[in-house]
Amino acid sequence: DLDSGVASDEIGSEAQFDLARRRVGVSGSLLDVAEFQIEREIGDEDPWRDAFVAVRVSKWLAVQAGKFKAPYSRARLTSSLKLDFINRPLGATALSPGRRVGVMAEGSMPKKKVLGYEVGIFRAERTDERVSATSPRTADGKLVAARLTSRPFRKRVRALDELEVGMAATTELLAEGLAGAAGRTFVDRSWFFPELYVKGQQRRMGYEASWAGGPLMVTGEYMRVGNERHGQGVRGQDLPDLVAHGWYVSTSWLLFGKRRTEDLPLGLALFTKRKGGLELGARLEELRFASDASGEPAFRNPRAVHVLGNADRALTLGINWYASRFARVQCNLVGERVADAERSPAGSTARFWSLVAQLQLHS
Repeated sequence: DLDSGVASDEIGSEAQFDLARRRVGVSGSLLDVAEFQIEREIGDEDPWRDAFVAVRVSKWLAVQAGKFKAPYSRARLTSSLKLDFINRPLGATALSPGRRVGVMAEGSMPKKKVLGYEVGIFRAERTDERVSATSPRTADGKLVAARLTSRPFRKRVRALDELEVGMAATTELLAEGLAGAAGRTFVDRSWFFPELYVKGQQRRMGYEASWAGGPLMVTGEYMRVGNERHGQGVRGQDLPDLVAHGWYVSTSWLLFGKRRTEDLPLGLALFTKRKGGLELGARLEELRFASDASGEPAFRNPRAVHVLGNADRALTLGINWYASRFARVQCNLVGERVADAERSPAGSTARFWSLVAQLQLHS
């Protein structure tokens, strides 16, 4: 896979070109019983992405082991090749556990497949892909994660046949230190809410829903992460939990063609009458941070009883052109608004915009 993009924004004076992903991998199966996937990023400090083996035990149970995404957040679990927008939602990136080394059981009800499940346990991680190596995310205990999905009206109500709902939860024990949930903007990846001192349990809850009807698709999620702060006060006292909330609602409309078109190379697709598929999309979202405290003055100090919260609300408008089955061109206009002007990359500007274009090639 190869992703390359050009981005410009009103904060910087020049457009920037970025070869976002240079990824190679191999996958396969053996007698419909076992599957494997190995994926590596070229020129990355943490090159190994997915590296796992999955064995089908029965019609309703498969066991997967290796390094892969923990079952939390529909947007985070969706492959970059199938995302409607260039960037994943702010909450899905900042609040999900991402890839971990572990083992997971997954499957669905044998007959109607109305209910699906994923339950896994993952190794404690010393670092996280969301933060730099100089600011490690530490963990004392293993991550336990579970996700349930359901299509409650499958083969019952035709208009709601493609409606899928789900919920997910995780828990793990964080060591003392600067960790927990933190947020960055889309436009220049600057921190609008930093890591704080935490110690204790980190608990995630998530709810999701998606529906497709003909050319229209609608998807939404709500995520909540709570981080305990035992003994993190200036006098060693326990502090109220640090809480992060993330949500998004997105929709896409296929104007013509297909989302996955004929087996035409990009070069031929440019010069034939078959113009692939054209899709429009819009997404509204917010990522918000605050401490679970009231009646106290709010401060930005990382050991404050009442931490001054912050939020980033974003609107993304997108166009996707499916040139062929192997190529897609995406263009996104992203507007963001950070609540705290002192932690906004645009200062007191009410809203700042960025324009991102991406060419995605894959085999």
